[in-house]
Amino acid sequence: KEFTEPEGYDLDQDSRDVLLEELVTNDMIPLLVANLDRLKEEEEEDKQAVHATLGIFENLMEIAPEVAVRKLVSGDSKLIDWLLRRLRKGEFDENQLYSSEILSMILLSQDGKEAGSVVMEKGGLKKLIRCIAKYRKNDPDSLDEVEMVENVFGSICALLNGNKEHQGAFAAADGLTLMVTMVRKKRYTQAAAMKVLNYAVSNNLKNCEKLIDISGLKAVFKAFMSRGKKTKKLRKELEESEEHVLSCIVQLFSNLSDIRYLRLLNKFKENGFEKVERLVELHEKYFSRVENAENAYLEEHPELQNERHSSEKYQIQRYMRRIDNGLHSLQLCSVIIALVCSAGNTGILERMQQVLFQQDSSLQNVKETLEEYHANMDDEESKTSVKMKKIVKNLLGIMDQIIMSANKPEESKKSGESDKDKDGSS
Repeated sequence: KEFTEPEGYDLDQDSRDVLLEELVTNDMIPLLVANLDRLKEEEEEDKQAVHATLGIFENLMEIAPEVAVRKLVSGDSKLIDWLLRRLRKGEFDENQLYSSEILSMILLSQDGKEAGSVVMEKGGLKKLIRCIAKYRKNDPDSLDEVEMVENVFGSICALLNGNKEHQGAFAAADGLTLMVTMVRKKRYTQAAAMKVLNYAVSNNLKNCEKLIDISGLKAVFKAFMSRGKKTKKLRKELEESEEHVLSCIVQLFSNLSDIRYLRLLNKFKENGFEKVERLVELHEKYFSRVENAENAYLEEHPELQNERHSSEKYQIQRYMRRIDNGLHSLQLCSVIIALVCSAGNTGILERMQQVLFQQDSSLQNVKETLEEYHANMDDEESKTSVKMKKIVKNLLGIMDQIIMSANKPEESKKSGESDKDKDGSS
């Protein structure tokens, strides 16, 4: 183990890489994995040996990630099988935590897609779902167990990310139902379950429809209405959860139709339009956060004041600063506001305009955020990117019409008042 420590020995980079590649190429990893099966963790020495072996795998992935990961998931290696078994074996301990870390590292590596295919072939997704199922009723007992649970949720997200086949397998294994239950329970795992739901429905019509059919809307909007505990420690976690809820709602609006779409839209009419009020609350929260961050940046760099509108460097720095302070959540809020307002429901539209006005905001502010979002979208050819860019472009056109229609009564009113003044003066 000491030999594979990144700072553990004096060799130049090239020599180290050659030596490690030779060790890995000559079946060191399969031998170590085979040895894991022979160790009995009931005995302390064997338990420590397992921990040391997992440490070697971690070091190898840090030092020579491409070679190490390929060998770790190859047909000769039974590591994936061993990790999946170990995650569900007995009571929680440090080796279970370490196993979750190794699996997460493998799935999040550059070769994560290949590793994901191996995990799926071994029924790994279903096994990971079973691994976290017990936390629907009980919270983790320690910080180490919390970390292990987060690693397992992270591995599930890595498997689901942009893969419709894996998303379908997740739904078939009742993963959606389990996540909905966890979100409803409001236990520690609520935020992680909401993140998984977002990954599971992303650009997936069937999973969006199934989420509605299993009464998942109630859980999603329960998380949407939750304001959480406003402490500095929990603020980051809360805002990450809010981003996943907002993204999930955008996905539902983008994919659903007919009766399921109407059920989603009706959520914004319930209880005196409380979801509309919450949506505007989130919009104003992130709008203020983003603007304050930009102003603070200008105060820190006064030399940019004169070039803020022309400098490409400033525009890039400005956008990155805004991203770091919640711009994506603001953009998601703006997309949902536009989607809801363009649905043709007069009551929702009027209430949205009222609440925005109460916050010294307007649909024009929402439209400007959408314009920035559209302008900065990557010109990728993926179906997801093309679809979202098209949706935002269409929303901009609809928002223009809504704003123009809202301004016409004001113009007519002013014109009428002007005519009265003329009549009076004559």
